[in-house]
Amino acid sequence: MPSYKNMRSVQTSIYIWNYIEEKYPKVTTSEEFKILEVLNFLRIYPYVTCEDEKNILENIIKKLPIYEEFNNPDGREIV
Repeated sequence: MPSYKNMRSVQTSIYIWNYIEEKYPKVTTSEEFKILEVLNFLRIYPYVTCEDEKNILENIIKKLPIYEEFNNPDGREIV
């Protein structure tokens, strides 16, 4: 069961992210931002210590807008 502290962190992150998207829509939809976003998640990947964390991170990366743009012709996954 998630802790109150954990839930509060998630709520705060969502609030901040929504604020950024509202205030800077041109920035958050730019190609540069999409690349930076995926790079930020990929830099965490080497530090993942358990399978659950790895699955969560992979799911986050797969839901990013730029993920769909990098289709590999031989069917390999990015992550």
